[in-house]
Order: sequence, then structure tokens, then C-alpha cells
Amino acid sequence: MRFILCLNLLCICISCYSQKYSADKNTIGEIVIKNDTIKGNVDLNLNNELVLFKVENRISMYHARQIDAIKIFRPTGGYNLYKSYELDEENRFFFVVSTGKLEVLFRRGILKNKIQNKYYPDYFVRDQNNVVMPIDNSKKFLSVFGKDSKWMELYIKNNYLDLSRVKDIETAFGYYNEQEY
Repeated sequence: MRFILCLNLLCICISCYSQKYSADKNTIGEIVIKNDTIKGNVDLNLNNELVLFKVENRISMYHARQIDAIKIFRPTGGYNLYKSYELDEENRFFFVVSTGKLEVLFRRGILKNKIQNKYYPDYFVRDQNNVVMPIDNSKKFLSVFGKDSKWMELYIKNNYLDLSRVKDIETAFGYYNEQEY
């Protein structure tokens, strides 16, 4: 009787924690692994930092530490770019908002401290040294521009950009990354 009860509890736990993927998902994308680009069907799971990738009849699963970048093509055109970076000694996928000298990354719900139940802010900046830094307010956003923070503050103010909106963040960092030095 105990054996059956334990077996039932084990089945319930496995079904609750098992990963659900759709291998037939028609989300076309590309993954980049060590400068090799492969095109196929992509199913990205941000909770476990895993990607299910299907090319023809072959299905593969990759962890964030194995993948450099993922492009997921939108049906309306364009693509969403995700890159893998290390944060707290663990590789994670981040949505890339803007690329260039400074790369703005977005990722919601990364637990910073399990004991205090504290989370990282949603935005991060990656600098030229591949260091990923959390950005929790607009003053910190401006500080990542370093010596250029004064003129970027003017640009943001003159163009009525709100650094709490993704589109405005993309505009500000896109402008900054286009500048010649």
C-alpha cells in the first residue's frame, strides 16, 4: 500500500516539474554555437535556460552555457535576439534590447537572493568586457554612459524619452551606439 502511495506521489511530482516542449512548434529561428549558425525550429524555455531545437527529424536540447545567441524570427518580419551571458556564475538567456558598444539586456524574474526572496531588476547592461550589470533606475542607466552621461542625459530629456519604457531605452542606446568616437 505504501509503495503504491509513494509511486503515485512520485508520478505527481514528476508531472508537475517536468518540462513541456512542443517539438512540432513552428517557430523558426537560428542558434549560434561557437560561430556556427544552425537554422531550424526553436522552443526557448527561460525558466530552465534550455532550448529545444529541431532540424529536419533531429531534435536537440541545449543549455544556455552551450549557446552564444538565438534568433527567433517573428511571423511579421524581423527577429528577437537572445544571448547567453553569465550572471552569478550561471549562464542565462537575455533578450537583447539594443546592441553596440553597450548592450541593453532584458530579463524578468531572476532571483538574486533566495533567503530574502529578492529579484534582480529587469534591465541589464553588458559592457565591452562582457560584464553584465543590473540597472535598477534611470540614474544608473545614465551612469553606464560614463563620461558621455551628460550629453546622453540631454539627448534623453530633449527627445522626451522615458527610461522605464523598452522602446525609449532602445532609442537612447541605439543613438549612443551609433555615435563615432
